Amino acid sequence: MTAVDYSGVREDGRWLGKAGWSFFSAGILFALCAVVYVGAILVVVATYAWTMGHFGS
Repeated sequence: MTAVDYSGVREDGRWLGKAGWSFFSAGILFALCAVVYVGAILVVVATYAWTMGHFGS
């Protein structure tokens, strides 16, 4: 009886399979989208604060 290895490393030494790399790439893309979204919010808030500092009452 053979034991199943769930470590992600194949017998030939490759790490992750085709599906594994696809999920990994999707995770990186999702993280980058979140960073861009938060960055856009911070730019809007900083621009608003700068505008109110210069032109606000």
